[in-house]
Amino acid sequence: VSCGNRTIKLRTKSKAKVRDWVASINDAGLRPPEGWCYPHRFGAFAPPRGLTEDGSQAQWFIDGQAAFEAIASSIEEAKSE
Repeated sequence: VSCGNRTIKLRTKSKAKVRDWVASINDAGLRPPEGWCYPHRFGAFAPPRGLTEDGSQAQWFIDGQAAFEAIASSIEEAKSE
């Protein structure tokens, strides 16, 4: 299987498995990509991380001001010491 500059070699023990793989790959190519393949923000190779939508606990900060604002907000919202 080749795509762009990548090549994957698949080995199977039967021709039936080869047909299954080929049919599945061709089927995936014919279906709309929504749900499993979509362009990422700014053409990045990976989706954005650290956002509330993805459920992660980490947040990326670009500058110190945003980081300290988030720290202050967390301290103000704390329910115990």
